[in-house]
This record gives sequence, structure tokens and C-alpha cells, in this order.
Amino acid sequence: MEKIGVAAVGNVLDINCWSNIPYYFYTTGERAGLFHNPFNLDLQKLNLPRKIWNLTRVLTGQGIGGYQYSNAFLIQAESQIPYAYFQEKVISFNQTFPRASTVKHAGGEMYYYIDITLQDLFQDPSFHFNLSFEVMAAAIEQEKENYRLAKKVVTMGSWVRKSLIENYEVPEEKIETIMPGPNMALPPNFPQPIWRPGAGKQRDFVMGFVGKDWKRKGLPLLISIKNGLRGRGYKVKIMVIGNAPEGIEEDPDIEFAGFINKQTQMLRFISKLRECDMGCLFSTAEPLGISTLEFIKAGIPVAGFFHQGLLDTLLPGVSLRFDPEEKALSIVDRMVDYLENDSEQKRQYLALANYREEISWETCIESWSRILQ
Repeated sequence: MEKIGVAAVGNVLDINCWSNIPYYFYTTGERAGLFHNPFNLDLQKLNLPRKIWNLTRVLTGQGIGGYQYSNAFLIQAESQIPYAYFQEKVISFNQTFPRASTVKHAGGEMYYYIDITLQDLFQDPSFHFNLSFEVMAAAIEQEKENYRLAKKVVTMGSWVRKSLIENYEVPEEKIETIMPGPNMALPPNFPQPIWRPGAGKQRDFVMGFVGKDWKRKGLPLLISIKNGLRGRGYKVKIMVIGNAPEGIEEDPDIEFAGFINKQTQMLRFISKLRECDMGCLFSTAEPLGISTLEFIKAGIPVAGFFHQGLLDTLLPGVSLRFDPEEKALSIVDRMVDYLENDSEQKRQYLALANYREEISWETCIESWSRILQ
């Protein structure tokens, strides 16, 4: 029986590994009988090698940081994984781990499932990478080698294809795009929300924000939008799930729900999403934008900057799309148009039902099954 493994930097069976994505991907594929080998990389065991690597670089006059992108890391990390796993098909969420050459030499077949290339990641200042040129260049070269040897490079968003073709010289026929599912599980027969009129007028218009990197994901801009709508006389609040700047609780128009553990508090997470009238993601840089999929799955329309990964997750008919160059004043103007148009609000809520089945990890796994066969 052919076995298929799933890899990430961490334990794919830990829901907190890489924003929950490997966990939902693997467990859904396992239920479908597709996946069998969950990679469990114990990052604690790499703490000492990391310290030694950084110390060596300091003593040799090099900058610290970037161990995860080094050859030393890859050797140590791969040594933790049973060799038999490399002899089968492997799907990895990481651009460099495991190395495609390791899998190929063992007789296996390598697939990468990425939301962004390292070149795009390192070059965008929004991600705040402070690594030496040498570390970044070596990591990108390893990534190029991986894609050259891989069977397929699968992107989560269509925007990544351009970089793979132009910067990595990956043949088009080797590239696939499969949108992931939302990192949440709705209870069986979960009802679709019913549109409630009067948002911003008779009651608060609640804009939802989900994310750890609150600055990159546009929370300051969202607060400016909220203040702008308040200045126009509308009732507006923000629901913040995740991280936020210190003192955010002092704003009476913001409910700070904080971090919600999806493994133990899934119903609370869904409940908070459904208290919102619109999920918002005004990211300066966004490889995917999975929180927009979570809002849509929960039956809530979305809004955000229509670029990068959000080109795929701000879905047609259920989203307000803005140019990344737009400022708060322009966005407020369009939000006002939306709040004044009850028929458009109702139309979007009705259209959300069309995506209930399409946006799922089951759909993602079905697409992967076709590729692997």
C-alpha cells in the first residue's frame, strides 16, 4: 500500500503548528485514507544545535539568525524523521524541509505546498526578516533545487505562480494551485446566519479582525476606518481575535477577545466570528488570508485589500475588494455605500451559502488526491 507523508517545521498533529494548517490538512486526508505518515519534528531538540550554530557565526564574524534556513538545520531536522518516510510520497508545507534530494535518494517523491516563495518572503519588508544576505541567498538556492527535483509545486494562491515561473524557473506544467480550507470545523447541520438589517444605524456594525501579526494584517487601518465611520454618525465596533497592541481594551468601540484555542474553544471561536457583520483583512502583505475563508465558512461577508493571497480568498459576491493603495478615507466612503444599501447586504448574505461546501479541507484533499494519483 502506498503511503503518503505530510511534513512541516514542527509536529503536523499539533494544531498549533504553522497556523493550524498542517493539522487540518493531515487529519482530513487521514480520514479520507490518503495520508499515513505524519512528520513529527521536535523543535525543542534543535535548541542546542541552534545555539551552537549562532555562537559559531558570532565567533567567525557573521550575523546570528536564520538557523532554520541553514543546511545545518536541515541535516538535524531530517535526522529526526524515520527513513521509511522519505521512501514514500512526501508533501511539505515548508519550502526547504525536507530537501527534495533526501527524498529522491531514498526513492520517494517530493511535493511542496506553499503559500509564498522565500524570495517574496524575504524581500517584503512587512515580514521583518533581519537575516544576512548569505543566509537568505543560500535558502533560496536550496528552495530552487527542491522545486527542480520535486514532482509538483502546489501553491495555495494563484499569485505565487508568477514568482515560481519567473524567479525559480519552475515549468508551468509542474505547478498546481489548490486553495486550502478554513482552519475551523462547523458542527453538523450548522445553520447559515440570517441577515440582520440596521447595521450601523439601529445597531452596531461589527467589523471582525483575526490574526497574530496585527500590524501587518491591518488592524491600525481598521481602527482608522472605524473612527471614520463613527465620524460619519454610524454605530461601529471591532471584534479583535488574536493579538493586538497594548492598551486596545481602553477603546470602548473594540471588543478584544484575545487568543482563542481552536482545539479546546472551537465553538467560542465560531461564535465570535458570527457576532461580526463583516470580516476584515487589510494586510500590507498577505500570502494567503485564511481568516477570510473562516469568516466566509461561518457565513459572514469579508472585506480587504485585493492583492497577493487575497486575490483568491476575497471570494466573488461575498466580499468588498479594495486596492492596497487606498487610504482610510476612500475605504470609509465605500463602507458607507455598503451600509446604506440593504439589498446589497442581503444579497451577499444569501450568496454565502454557495460556498459552504466548496470552502473546506475535504474539497482541498479531493484536489490533492487527483494530483497524487
